[in-house]
Amino acid sequence: MTTYNIDKELVQKLLSIAPLNTSNVQKYTLLDAPEDWLKNHPYFKYSADKIIFYRLSEKDEKKIWKLLRTKPEYEARMKLYLK
Repeated sequence: MTTYNIDKELVQKLLSIAPLNTSNVQKYTLLDAPEDWLKNHPYFKYSADKIIFYRLSEKDEKKIWKLLRTKPEYEARMKLYLK
């Protein structure tokens, strides 16, 4: 329901006209996400370099999340695009 530069009322109107289908959204894990996807994704681009660096030494996603120290609301948004 959060979109850049569109208020919630307009989002509701658009959803009533054209429902969203999220089944085609490509999802990755933090460990297998392509670098260009991380760097270009609106929710990951600010943490992309850290994710790429941390996953070189860490193979546990929970540890990577701890190292990233993102705000809980940002982490929740990011997890919508992860397996």
